Amino acid sequence: MSKVLVIGCGFVGEQVLRACRDAGHDARFLDADHRRIAGLQDAGFLLRDREIDDVRIICLPSETQEQRSAIRQWCILHHACGYENPSLLCIESTVPPGYCAEVHHFISTEWWANHVVYAPERLWPGHPEWTVKNTPRVVGGVTPEATEAGVAFYRTISDHVFPVANSTIAEMCKLYENAYRAVNIAFVHEIEALCEAQS
Repeated sequence: MSKVLVIGCGFVGEQVLRACRDAGHDARFLDADHRRIAGLQDAGFLLRDREIDDVRIICLPSETQEQRSAIRQWCILHHACGYENPSLLCIESTVPPGYCAEVHHFISTEWWANHVVYAPERLWPGHPEWTVKNTPRVVGGVTPEATEAGVAFYRTISDHVFPVANSTIAEMCKLYENAYRAVNIAFVHEIEALCEAQS
């Protein structure tokens, strides 16, 4: 059992938090939305109230540059203290290729060596049969040791974990999947417009 902290408990973060608890981990959370906090506490989840965590999982929004900068600040802030060395930092938010390596470089040079992995979320809203546990997941670390640590952790909450050589490859996998989905959605909309024009 690991002491897990999930940072950001929107749709993705809440599902990860639940998966960690179901797997037997001591899972806590942090979030800025007061209504969300109250709802999770009503469901029996605990806000972070300890100094040491083994694993921290970032599930924050990342659509804009400002949001991606905020994620970087979370990583720096929450690795400045309260960690065993080495520790495991997992980023699930969508980020550009090279992002995790950049975070790792700053943390390692300014504080100490940490395992940073990218494990992009792949949940499908509106389809309850697909969960954190049964949805295939790619995991890639900035270093081989990070990949090993990340895979070991995610195999406790997911049935299908696929390690890749490094975090940049995992980031590219997420970018490719998002682009593929966006193109398909755009194509369907174009066909819809064509059909409407033809009555």
